[in-house]
Amino acid sequence: MVFLKDRSKKQSLEEREWYERAFGAKQNMMTVRIIFKPLNKVSLKTGKCDIWANIKYKMFPEMEGEFDKADYPDKMVLIDGEEEENGHWEYESEFEYPFGTFNIEILYSTPKG
Repeated sequence: MVFLKDRSKKQSLEEREWYERAFGAKQNMMTVRIIFKPLNKVSLKTGKCDIWANIKYKMFPEMEGEFDKADYPDKMVLIDGEEEENGHWEYESEFEYPFGTFNIEILYSTPKG
């Protein structure tokens, strides 16, 4: 079965997002998710250390005509942490970039106090 879009109805937020990803400005974007679960559960708790992601990104050459490389520089990003029910910490962050390659290094500050 094929359902045609009823153009007389306004698009929902979900439909608009899907259309942008399929045919619009976000069609050549990828979602990058960083998940860090430290093995040292005591010293890497939130409040004791800051967890950072050093992101080095290189856009695929075929994307350079569609996106400006200057909008996607290498950067250092603070990652938010959350304590799970079992007392372990998980750090997660999510970004959208044009298709390309990444080198992500996780760094942390020395424990406070």
